[in-house]
Amino acid sequence: MDMLCSPAVLKGSLKAPPSKSASHRAVICAALAHGETVLTNISFSMDIEATLNCVEALGAQVEKGQDWVKINGIQKPAPQALLPCGESGSTLRFFIPIAAALGCNASFTGEGKLPSRPIGPLIEAMSPHGVAFHYQNTMPFSILGQLKGGDICIAGDISSQYLTGLLFAAPLLKEDSRILLTTHLASRPYVEMTLQMMREFGIQIEEIPNGWKIPGGQAYQPKKSYPVERDCSNAAFFLTAGAVGKEPVTVMGLNANTAQGDWEIIPLLERFGAKVEQGKESITVSPGTLKAIQIDGEKIPDLVPILCVAASCAEGTTEIAHVGRLRLKESDRLSAMADCLEHLGGHAEIKKDSILITGHPLHGGTVSGYNDHRIVMSMAIAALAASGPVTIQGVQAVRKSYPEFFEHYIMLGGNCHAVSVE
Repeated sequence: MDMLCSPAVLKGSLKAPPSKSASHRAVICAALAHGETVLTNISFSMDIEATLNCVEALGAQVEKGQDWVKINGIQKPAPQALLPCGESGSTLRFFIPIAAALGCNASFTGEGKLPSRPIGPLIEAMSPHGVAFHYQNTMPFSILGQLKGGDICIAGDISSQYLTGLLFAAPLLKEDSRILLTTHLASRPYVEMTLQMMREFGIQIEEIPNGWKIPGGQAYQPKKSYPVERDCSNAAFFLTAGAVGKEPVTVMGLNANTAQGDWEIIPLLERFGAKVEQGKESITVSPGTLKAIQIDGEKIPDLVPILCVAASCAEGTTEIAHVGRLRLKESDRLSAMADCLEHLGGHAEIKKDSILITGHPLHGGTVSGYNDHRIVMSMAIAALAASGPVTIQGVQAVRKSYPEFFEHYIMLGGNCHAVSVE
């Protein structure tokens, strides 16, 4: 489906959607616990549905309500299972170690670009610890054997998802484990989210100089009711709308004490020159005179597309550095954002590990959504700053993380409607 977004002014307030990253982690911890957990404030995006499908395949019982899910944890793991990961890289990389820790001979399927996304670091880390991979650089593929503890070594500068999967799995093993980093850790905030939630579900973890020590034989503890926190990553789109538009936008429900690294959107918009007011339970961003800044994107990869939009509305050239890993997301997000901005009259230049965006008035045009939820949402916000209508191709990609995005966009004053694809 394509969407025509005409010039409009967004203003008003909305609640931030539930955090997709926190939802993945909460579903997994609940499924690994022996007992019943009710998770509230859940949005059933495609990625979360994939994770729920996988915990069911491994033996958990799942009951869904409108915005809640009841999970009875895995009592007897399935000896064999088909794990349908959809297009979710998090689901895939989390469940490879989890299935192996449970002793499940699992087959993994995926859609979209997921079959081409790499898992090599997990193969290298897990193969010496009792797990055999039948993998030919695509999907479906399968694993055999039960993961064993000990010293598990893995690079920390490729994807935090590999680390999160191993961290979830390690307490389930008979042996004690150390997960040891062979490089620096790039996306630490996502790992901190994992560690925080594991501790909330009763798991003991000790941080050591180059990794973590995890005792084996532990049990995740169920939670009677666990509210999933709201999402800084998806709130960033509407906060940025307040910066590049003509009226203030308020997002409610974000937690200033969150472990989410994408809270960084708030000080970054302020550095660009937007006016930011932080209330007790709200963040209001108002337009200001935006000027280029320097950004280190290593710890905030999911913010890079919408930061490119903010940069295109700022005077001067903004450099977002240490973002080479974005070539391996749902799309090559560096090339995708450069192409989209160029089609709207902007200017972007890609270096080896960075992207440079020079502020320039945007006009209307047609852009591809690259089957990437964050590209689609970024282009919808860019349309607010364009002088003419913007047609975004393939907007159904928002179902991956934020299915209500365009509903909320229109609620705040956005002018968009679906157009037929010829």
